[in-house]
Amino acid sequence: MSNYKILYTCFTPFGFPSEDAGGGSSHVYGVINALESRGFEVITFPNKKEVVTLWEIKKIGSLHRNIFRNLLRDLYIIFILNTFYFLKLLHFRNESLIIYNRFTNYSWSIALFAFLFNKDMINEINAPIEEAVISGNGSILNPLNKYLLLIISRLSKLNVCVSESLRKILIDYGTNPKNVVFHPNCVNTDFLKSVNNDRISEIKIKHNISDDNIVFGMVAQFQQWHGVEQLLKVLENYHDKKIVKLLLVGNPAVKYHETFHKVINETSVDVIHVGFVNHKEVKHYIDVMDVCIELGRLNNYGSPLKLIEYGARGKLVIIQETEPVKEIITHGENGLLVNKKNVKSVALSTIDEFDHESAPYKLMGKRLKALVHSKYTWDKYIDFIDERTDCLLSHGSDYFHVST
Repeated sequence: MSNYKILYTCFTPFGFPSEDAGGGSSHVYGVINALESRGFEVITFPNKKEVVTLWEIKKIGSLHRNIFRNLLRDLYIIFILNTFYFLKLLHFRNESLIIYNRFTNYSWSIALFAFLFNKDMINEINAPIEEAVISGNGSILNPLNKYLLLIISRLSKLNVCVSESLRKILIDYGTNPKNVVFHPNCVNTDFLKSVNNDRISEIKIKHNISDDNIVFGMVAQFQQWHGVEQLLKVLENYHDKKIVKLLLVGNPAVKYHETFHKVINETSVDVIHVGFVNHKEVKHYIDVMDVCIELGRLNNYGSPLKLIEYGARGKLVIIQETEPVKEIITHGENGLLVNKKNVKSVALSTIDEFDHESAPYKLMGKRLKALVHSKYTWDKYIDFIDERTDCLLSHGSDYFHVST
């Protein structure tokens, strides 16, 4: 085991993400937990308590026109925030460190630190760069974000992209193809635990779910693009609505709050909205679902984490067809892929033909579960990185060569 420490950096205006923040935080802590299980000391940076948040700066800017607020925000990111981060990083300059950086467009300080002090770095590129680099986010920093990504990717010993589309983008930007690999999101080991039948019974009794019901389900911080309205319109077309229930786990985003509650209150479908659930409890709610469904606007850059979590629990998944999804799901083999044209027919025929004990749909769920358990856990992810960095994590060697 290496004597090196792992400095896990995830730069946001609000400090390091908390474990219960939802969304990408389960990804962040999945990697951290996998590293710690190998005996590594993982240092997370930056400390959330020490950061003056961008939110305060935005409130100051809101007193003026948007252009002033945006300019203030961007100047804050470039100069104040990154200078603060860099000064804090100097504390680690003499430490034996391997940096694991989750790329954001606030990562200027870690690029400078790794360069000046010759630190080995592994760079993870996730879906948010679609906003920060590709499509733009209304910031004067957009032209610079591409170069930041290129600088960090060239400084890194290995760049791990969550989709093949992101990998191709990095290569197009000029990164050495040998230093860019693709690996989808993974699942926490907690999701691999066996089903707790007592907990499932408790949830079913609480929400009046019988064994005769077919439960469609979705876990998200719900936004307009998640497709809840579209899904309800599909389920409203089923002739026997008493059979179907829709289980929604998670709260709506602030901007979507009013519309979300209006939609679920006015539908003829029996909707069970349980709100926020601690991430450790999410797997039990997934276990209650018969069909996990994602009809929202998925892009071609991200790797849907919930798809992996649904798969880990052996569920039939109906999901919008994108390139990253097709890297995991083979239609009719381990899940069902849909598009705008066929979503209604696929969903309704699934209800008609679904049998809790029958082969076709159960078999798809079992195949997806076997795939996730064999390839897409965070422990397997750490092995994947180690193999492609000439055992950098295992040995902490200053000499590095990307295996081919």
